[in-house]
Amino acid sequence: MDRFRRQFDEVVKKFSIPADEASPLRFTLLNNIFKLVEAKDEIPESDLNFVVDLAKTYSLTQSSPEEIKNTIFRIGTRETIEKWQRGEAPTANCTGIVLQKKEICHWEEGAALRIQCVQRHFEGRSASASFPVHVVKGVRIRLGGFKGYPVDETIMENGGVGILHITNQRVCFVGAQHSIAIPYKRMLSVQGFETGFTIQTANEKKPGIFIVRYPELTTQLVTLASTEVGEDEPPKERRKKLPVAV
Repeated sequence: MDRFRRQFDEVVKKFSIPADEASPLRFTLLNNIFKLVEAKDEIPESDLNFVVDLAKTYSLTQSSPEEIKNTIFRIGTRETIEKWQRGEAPTANCTGIVLQKKEICHWEEGAALRIQCVQRHFEGRSASASFPVHVVKGVRIRLGGFKGYPVDETIMENGGVGILHITNQRVCFVGAQHSIAIPYKRMLSVQGFETGFTIQTANEKKPGIFIVRYPELTTQLVTLASTEVGEDEPPKERRKKLPVAV
């Protein structure tokens, strides 16, 4: 893979191709190389180092094209998941939340919140009839009413954008409009869909609905974090009853 990259740089140098013309082609080439790394079932450490080195060599930053940033993000997330599966749990600063006792933050990323609500409206038709008033010429009285029935429709309200935090105890969303926290001990299931994932909790009719960049990867992180709950807690010893003096 590196051979194509070196050949490209040699051609650019040999023919003095202007930077503004070479950069788009270079980004496309690098992104295709990164996608070849991403396509592997398990990404070797050498390939991860190769991606990091290329990112440093070509100064791939926030100003880089969105497509190549997304590919690097996916590779980084894959690396985190694979290490976690081998027992190397990640840590993150998560400065946006106050951590509880023995709580460790594993991951954070940008997300959006959706709030499930029920909106009621009525469907039907109006039925009425008019009758003339004989006392006053040209005046008629209209009698009737509305025949309809209520219809409940589930809608998703926009709860704003914020930061999603995944810790060893809960999933937290902190935004300017809404903030919620879901402890794993209340979590029944986590399910991904096309643009995000939902967390269904015990005794709650409204699930937590989060919009993220790559739902499949984020749901794996939530699942890994939730399975660690209680693993490090030693079994509680029963206190022995002291004999009562007679």
